[in-house]
Amino acid sequence: MGTIKVIKKWDLKSNSWNNKVNDEDKKRALSIAEYGLIRHDESSQINYILLADGCRVENHTKDSSHIRENRAGIANILSYFESKKENYKIELLLVDNDAPLAEESKVLASYIDFLSRKSTTKTVNVIGLSKCGVMSFDMLKYLKSPFSKLKARVYSVSSPYTGTIMASPLLLESEVKNIISSKIGESALADKITAAFMKLYYSIMSNSHMDLDIAVPHYVPDYLKANYDPTFLQNIFSDTNLSSITNVRHYENICTAIDDTTLKNSLKSGNLVALGLCILNDTLFAGKSDGMVSLESQQKIESYYPFEHSASKIISSCHGALSTPIYANELLNIVNANMQNEPKLQRIR
Repeated sequence: MGTIKVIKKWDLKSNSWNNKVNDEDKKRALSIAEYGLIRHDESSQINYILLADGCRVENHTKDSSHIRENRAGIANILSYFESKKENYKIELLLVDNDAPLAEESKVLASYIDFLSRKSTTKTVNVIGLSKCGVMSFDMLKYLKSPFSKLKARVYSVSSPYTGTIMASPLLLESEVKNIISSKIGESALADKITAAFMKLYYSIMSNSHMDLDIAVPHYVPDYLKANYDPTFLQNIFSDTNLSSITNVRHYENICTAIDDTTLKNSLKSGNLVALGLCILNDTLFAGKSDGMVSLESQQKIESYYPFEHSASKIISSCHGALSTPIYANELLNIVNANMQNEPKLQRIR
């Protein structure tokens, strides 16, 4: 069982952080869930594994103080590192429902600096999934501690660098209407089905920065633009962001993509969510995505780096790789291999 610690809550009226969070807002506040220490030796050195999965507290639990291990793939992470030889602390970052992702990047960087400065910290390994993958890349420019340069390793996974249709209401509505009309023709019934789909869609999404900041540009309705920061993705590949890769020990982009193997594994395991993503992959992404983010959007970062940083690893998986053991192990093998590539730490004055 993870213990949830609230960090702060974004106030949309004042556009600032509020450190005093009431009980209701705790379900939607920027928070850290901490799981017990996995200890394999008597040393004081700890490897931190921080998963930022892009969901809020209420997406995973009704209890704003605790969260079970079976959420967000945490159980698979715990199982993986329980078989290793060092000491590990697993943490889960839960995003604020209302805060701009750019503001959450700053808080995340401050937290990474804090962990890196601790004398008992051996490594800090940040796994940012989906919107948090982009946020983790944006976060690099806010890191200030030289210890982060020595200890931090950051991974962006399934990241929508150019946005995703799933966070773009106007684009999604247009595509859904085209799909339905192609099946039953343009009619009042097609409009009615599309409207019903979009009503369900709006009831699920946050209608705020948490989702809208990764929208494809120009596809957010006017009435939602007050809760949308178009500059987040517009500036994601700024010179400042691109040069900030040197602020950490290691940075890596990892893509997820559905193929025949993914579909077979989903059918074999009876994973209905994965099967649904396989269907979305075919209907909305022409078979070139993980069911939520196109492979083209995930790989866009490759255009901006010299050769040695240009190749992303691709895992055969639907969106949310850590939720399935076989894909979680493949991803964590990458993290673990780089964790063992430990530099000789020198005194920093």
